Amino acid sequence: MIIFLYGQNSYGIIQYVNELINRYQKKYPDSFNLHRFDLEEDNPDEIKNAIKGVSFFKQVKFIVTKNPFSQPALIEKVIRENGIAGQKETVLLLYEAKTAEELNKKGEKLFNLVKKEAQVKEFKPPTTQAAAKFATNELAKSKTSLKKELLAKLVRESGADLWRLKNELDKLAHFAKAEKRVISEEDISKLVNFKLDQNIFNIIDAAFSNQSKALVLFENYLADGRDEFYLLSMLAFQTKSMLIVRELTDEGL
Repeated sequence: MIIFLYGQNSYGIIQYVNELINRYQKKYPDSFNLHRFDLEEDNPDEIKNAIKGVSFFKQVKFIVTKNPFSQPALIEKVIRENGIAGQKETVLLLYEAKTAEELNKKGEKLFNLVKKEAQVKEFKPPTTQAAAKFATNELAKSKTSLKKELLAKLVRESGADLWRLKNELDKLAHFAKAEKRVISEEDISKLVNFKLDQNIFNIIDAAFSNQSKALVLFENYLADGRDEFYLLSMLAFQTKSMLIVRELTDEGL
């Protein structure tokens, strides 16, 4: 069996990989044999040895392979020569945190092969609503309280990066537990390093000077899983500020 996971949501991919490993460990407690490889770091011959290796005991091989498109020709050869797609006792799990376009550039033949032979699952960047739900669940697990507007601010800051969102939530949870109090807006400002969102300012600037450029930037902004409503509020704020400045200019102030 071949399982192929890809997409920009690397956090979701890793969580799903761990979920599958746990599922197989429970299903085959006495015969589960786990192998892990990263083809950007490990000797590529090791994956061939793991697949071809013979055991005297009945076992289920679960071969987790990160960054398979670093060695596309090798993985394509391994799949074709060993007939893994039709095997039940061998599971080849391939995963890479990249888009379909990026993977096609790295190895078009392999990408077409796994789409045909594997169970494929794409992990797209989380929407703002999905990230907020994720954050709410994490806060519930740690029994941490956070006001709705502060949570929204934190989610906006993290964007589609669930790794960062998880780290920030863990940091806040530890702080709340140590201080034995509810987290305030001042605490958020001190504990979270809010970065300047240059994308927002570039889009706003282009919206009033080069609208074709603004449309391209806007499409890129959405492709990164960013919050369109936050962008709308910033555009409204900028428009209001420009009207105020114009009014004062007309009055000679």
